[in-house]
Amino acid sequence: MAREGVRRATASGRSGVVDDRDDGTFLSRDGYIVDFLGDRWRLNKDTDLPVGKLCKIFPGDSHALRLVLAFFAKHSSSHHVQNLMWRFLHYVKALDGAEPFSTESILSYRASLPKSRGWYLSPVRILISKWARLVMRESRLKP
Repeated sequence: MAREGVRRATASGRSGVVDDRDDGTFLSRDGYIVDFLGDRWRLNKDTDLPVGKLCKIFPGDSHALRLVLAFFAKHSSSHHVQNLMWRFLHYVKALDGAEPFSTESILSYRASLPKSRGWYLSPVRILISKWARLVMRESRLKP
């Protein structure tokens, strides 16, 4: 069943939502319309993320943060996006004035985690890696 503004990506063998919307919204992987600049992103019937809260406390480029989260919201499960957002929020709260994504801030964050929560760094690493790839892609597209 096709919806307007949606096509299914099949090149990778997996189905994923790719949208062509020009109204400031995008479709989550589960087909929910999400307002890119909204304070809350409802990705499906069970997942409603307070993205605006994270953007307000993030000391970096909140638009770029939204782009990265939107990429995951379009292509990943809502639970994965939720985990990325909550772990990244935890990292941001632990920055304590340090520069986001700096070696020092990442090492300090890792050292602050108890052994039982060492896995918190993995979702942060995933988000930072995607951020770097998207920034590199954007810089190649600019004249």
